[in-house]
Amino acid sequence: MEKVTTRISKPEILVDILNQLAAGENQNDVWQTSVKIARDIGADALNVIRYQAGNPMPVWFRVSTHERGGMEEYIANDYMSVDPILVSWAEGTMKDVDHISLLQQMEELELSEKTRECYEHLLKYGQSDYITFRLNDNLDDGAEVLVVFACTATVAEEFKAGIDLLAVIANLFAVYNGPPTPNQSVGKVPLLYDFLTPREKDILTCLAKGMNNAQIAHHMGISEVTVRMHTTNARKRMGATTRAQAIALALVRNLISA
Repeated sequence: MEKVTTRISKPEILVDILNQLAAGENQNDVWQTSVKIARDIGADALNVIRYQAGNPMPVWFRVSTHERGGMEEYIANDYMSVDPILVSWAEGTMKDVDHISLLQQMEELELSEKTRECYEHLLKYGQSDYITFRLNDNLDDGAEVLVVFACTATVAEEFKAGIDLLAVIANLFAVYNGPPTPNQSVGKVPLLYDFLTPREKDILTCLAKGMNNAQIAHHMGISEVTVRMHTTNARKRMGATTRAQAIALALVRNLISA
């Protein structure tokens, strides 16, 4: 079988990858093509995550790492709060190009019980190593895209041998991939998109249209106190520090429309 380093050491592969991504008719097509390309060059799975400056919660997430299963368990146990990729980014310890090894961390670091459980969960579903790229979003100076190749330890070392070309591929994935929508949900992480209640979505929609609390209360037949309560709950669920940020995140994640 052709070695991974051989598969990503030929510059001509970039033209083929670019053509494949450009041929996608919608974001679902582009995402599925990206996952296939990642696997063709040796990765087990692919994650693409977009962050906004100042917010530790991702704006959107596309993943193929849980295609074997385990997403419901991951969400139910709140493993997102101790996920090695998300924690590394949120704490600012992730390098622009990094290699995260679960087995190495489990051997060398003092991990909390919950963190160790999360790592064992990820290992159970075939994830042991991650090659990560932190990339600036060309369309938004305040945003960053994180591209993650999940793989075995052996493949991770081979990826590092061809890291320059892999970085270009990661940048292509960052440019071409966008957020999931209700009609284009392949790779969607339910935790980020499906957890607002219908009432919270309605109130955020009204806020996005410029209505104040009193107008929303009259429109929906509820009290202003209830409006404020739902707004606060929605903000906290989304990891937003302000009402304006909650509205912006809801719009970006296609939870509401202005």
